[in-house]
Amino acid sequence: MSIKKFIRKLIYPNKHNSDAYVTYLKSVGCKIGENTYFYDPLTTLIDSSRPEFIEIGANCQITKGVTILAHDYSYSVLRDVYKEMLPTSGVTKIGNNVFIGMNSTILMNTTIEDNVIIGAGSVVRGTIKRGTIVAGNPAKPISTIDNMYKKLKDNVLENAKVHAKHIQKVKGRNPNIKEMGYYSWIFTDTSSENVDFSHLPFFGHEKEAAISDYLKQNNIYNSFEEFLKDLQ
Repeated sequence: MSIKKFIRKLIYPNKHNSDAYVTYLKSVGCKIGENTYFYDPLTTLIDSSRPEFIEIGANCQITKGVTILAHDYSYSVLRDVYKEMLPTSGVTKIGNNVFIGMNSTILMNTTIEDNVIIGAGSVVRGTIKRGTIVAGNPAKPISTIDNMYKKLKDNVLENAKVHAKHIQKVKGRNPNIKEMGYYSWIFTDTSSENVDFSHLPFFGHEKEAAISDYLKQNNIYNSFEEFLKDLQ
């Protein structure tokens, strides 16, 4: 185990303890909004050399292996050639409601506006406009969240059936409601006071607001049994 990982384990014994990691980052100078969630702090690298140059908004989800930088020491090569030190500075800003996919790198002096999705493995620099989906190295726009919303809205039932049928294939039985996860609203009467949300971890969200939005979705089937019959 590297010294860095050993030290991090001492600071946050539970590697999934996002709250402890956020508290630590704030203590060294990072600005972080409410309900921002780090999926795996032990694999996340937030620039420790200039933490006060990093600003992360509210309701963000930062997944495993993400690196967020606030410095660039590549100018050190120039010193050897030109005998001068020409340092650079810039603030790295991440807006509200941003999802950063696994193993992505956010470079110094990047601004990611609100409601943005960063695809896994992306290298991001510059300004990413609000409401866009970007991916690649270098990261480029590939869609908008409006288009993504329409596509998922149109295909949510088909995706639910794919999910359920695969569980049937792998486990040799019908899925239970817990295994259906966020698809549960499709066959649950969300107007009922007895709806159980314990199996729905709303990471990176204000939970009361997320539950409120969930309750606004109108079920497609009258029961889970009706949904299962439709799989046949």
